[in-house]
Amino acid sequence: MNRMPLLLLHFWLLPPTTAKRMQTVCVMKNPFRIPKAYYKPGDLIIGGNLLLKTIISSNFPDFKNDPSLPPISLFLIPMKYQQFQALMFAVREINKDLLLPNITLGFHIYDNHQIEREISLISLSLLSTRGQTIPGYQCDRQDPLLSVIGGLNSKSSRQMASIFSIFKVPQLGVGFEFSPRERRVYPSFFRINPKESPQYVGLIQLLLHFQWNWIGLVVSEDDSGERFVSSLMPMLKEKEICLAFTKMLKSEVLTNTMLRFLWLLKSSFKVEVIVLFVDYRTIATLQGALYSYEQWIKTSYGKVWIITSHCELSGMGTLDTLEYMKPFHGALHFRDHTGNVPEFSHFLLSLDPLNSEGDIFLLQWWERVFDCKFYKHDNISKGEDRTCTGKENLQNLPAFMFETSMTGDSYNVYNAIYALAHALCAMYEAGARPTMMRAGKRISNVQSWELLPYLRNVQFNNSAGDKISLSENGLGSAHYDLFNWIFFPNQSFVPMKVGQIDHRTPPGQDFTINSGAIIWTKKKMPFARCGMKRCQAGERRRVPEGQQVCCYRCALCPEGTISNQTERRMIGLHFLLLLLLFWLLLSITAKRMPTLCVLSQHCKILEYYYKLGDHTIGGNLHLENYWDTYLDFRKDPYPFSLPYLDVLSRGQGGCFLSAQKCMF
Repeated sequence: MNRMPLLLLHFWLLPPTTAKRMQTVCVMKNPFRIPKAYYKPGDLIIGGNLLLKTIISSNFPDFKNDPSLPPISLFLIPMKYQQFQALMFAVREINKDLLLPNITLGFHIYDNHQIEREISLISLSLLSTRGQTIPGYQCDRQDPLLSVIGGLNSKSSRQMASIFSIFKVPQLGVGFEFSPRERRVYPSFFRINPKESPQYVGLIQLLLHFQWNWIGLVVSEDDSGERFVSSLMPMLKEKEICLAFTKMLKSEVLTNTMLRFLWLLKSSFKVEVIVLFVDYRTIATLQGALYSYEQWIKTSYGKVWIITSHCELSGMGTLDTLEYMKPFHGALHFRDHTGNVPEFSHFLLSLDPLNSEGDIFLLQWWERVFDCKFYKHDNISKGEDRTCTGKENLQNLPAFMFETSMTGDSYNVYNAIYALAHALCAMYEAGARPTMMRAGKRISNVQSWELLPYLRNVQFNNSAGDKISLSENGLGSAHYDLFNWIFFPNQSFVPMKVGQIDHRTPPGQDFTINSGAIIWTKKKMPFARCGMKRCQAGERRRVPEGQQVCCYRCALCPEGTISNQTERRMIGLHFLLLLLLFWLLLSITAKRMPTLCVLSQHCKILEYYYKLGDHTIGGNLHLENYWDTYLDFRKDPYPFSLPYLDVLSRGQGGCFLSAQKCMF
């Protein structure tokens, strides 16, 4: 305590230059190095914590840099830029519409590079006054935040939700269906992608459609991958579909995991179909690995990839990535459903890098996708890079780089912005309007948390004619499109729609596919079965020791027995033949019946399968034997065979079938 006056006196006697120097040092601008943002002012601001570029690191040292800092590469994901544009387009259309009269929406969009630190810092910055990082403290209402769009995968969405849920700011992003406990933890998060479970059901239906029961599974080594495997495994087991291998991959380039995966590809050459559930980083790693593998074996890998909607088959960088896409020729890709949004393609084609209107992302994106460079007038190109003119045509870009039609991911962002606008309109039209009028408040002065109850009950028809509904569980639809990626001789690589999953249709019609339109990798449908054939009537399954149930072999049933499990459709057909024979017997007199029963011994199909010749009698039938047959087949999944058994059990003449089980 005695030293305090001396310290104060010493501080007071400091030279003025020192004080000024201390002030200069203490004033820090952007101390957390938050990335630059694209800002457009408005009465209410929609934040964007999105992804345009990603950083992929390698575990292999290059002996040039500090080994504690792994070398990193910055990759631009061209397709992601369309989601930025979908947000801007939706805001522009709403501002032109009468949906929110006298209200102008603005936006504040960041590129988070999918770096966890930046995702958190951007989230905190959106909650603060522009230029500051003090979340929740806005004394001037300079940037009234209405909601946030992001993240665009489940991991980043969960990270953002842990921040925005504290402040009860509505967050609309991509994610899994939350459990009731997770819903309580993240009450302000709303899922904008379709439900996951119908896609898994559609995947199983696709495998059953082509009778594939021997497949590989490649997933990301993260929580999403583990959740996918745990959800899919019971469904595969129920339908007797086996996994030749399950491989979890990390996203780092050329790790030991990826090298082991290349060896797995070499040793699993008999696996014709592989299901792929990975994120954009892992798919970039996988593309490079497959390209290296094909260069090594001097031929095409030639497998059919089934890609889920979580994986965007997109080029990473420039046009020379086409070579990395070739291994996915013939792939089947589930993608989020998209609608035909009027004017969106025209909006994209009108992009002008020479007049970006504040879009800080456009110039760099343009240079990357067209593999050129913008030079200032005082700089002369040395010929190393082609000069960008700004007149390049977006329609000339390959589909795996950029599409001028709205993708499913962009469609989700577009619908999310309109859901916010409709919720805001509903809040104003409902009880909130007179309350605000009495308080003298404008709608632009509302707090973001006031929007939550209205977002939980949003329904509207969008400009594409689709009915959109949003609840506390997220988007209500479960609509997916199935595409076939085709590599054409003119060096184009495009997706062609060949099917869809639509939960709005009646059961049994929710999955449709045009098999004839599919272009296969090896020009023919692959035979993805461990067992070489389906067992026919009179045969039974025999699983060799140590093999999975799919790797069965067919063996003849013992003498005097038939199969009671395999090929039930054949059994139904045979009962139909028996029914026809039975009615023929009824039309013949009892005097001629013994002769017919003798002839029935020459009916080869009945004699081969059911040994009717040994059980044919002329006269009354034994009811108890028919009842045993009825009980054996009462749980037959093909109900058309039951009426025939019922008729036979009531018959009083003809030939008798004794059904004995052949157990597997």
